[in-house]
Amino acid sequence: MLNYPMNFFQSTFLSLFLGLRISRDTEESFDKFDRFINKEIKTEDKEVYHGYVSKHDQGVKYKGCIIVLHGVSDNRRDFLANYHFWKNMRNDFLYVVPEFPGFGESKLPFTKAGCYKSFILWMQYVKKYYNVYNFIIVGQSFGSTLGLDFYDYMYTHKKLEDDSANNPPYNPFF
Repeated sequence: MLNYPMNFFQSTFLSLFLGLRISRDTEESFDKFDRFINKEIKTEDKEVYHGYVSKHDQGVKYKGCIIVLHGVSDNRRDFLANYHFWKNMRNDFLYVVPEFPGFGESKLPFTKAGCYKSFILWMQYVKKYYNVYNFIIVGQSFGSTLGLDFYDYMYTHKKLEDDSANNPPYNPFF
């Protein structure tokens, strides 16, 4: 009986302001959104990483993949619900929205290493199943920090490889 006021507030607030009945409910909101499919990646350690992938049309040659990383205050579903740029998605890009461990449907504990693992698993998934190798990283809050850290790591690692092989320095914008 004590939960009634909170449940009423949650359902009313979410339906009026976010357009959702219950934002954490798998059957609600963007699992049925016509541009995304709810996907899971299962590792050999039986860890499950959730994410949204834009629907794939047969024969489409994507220019690249836009990976959207949510912040600490959102999970992937809430992030999509609160940002309106999804209405202007371009069809020549594949979109991936990973769920970080410790958020939304994830049963894994939140760790920064787990977030990086999720990010890398989704990039490998896109390379393997969609043959896309160009990535654009869009992040909000914590997601932007992960994206910048990852970019810095990849840039430094690649630059060291290039310098050691007497190659010209790596240009990330090439």
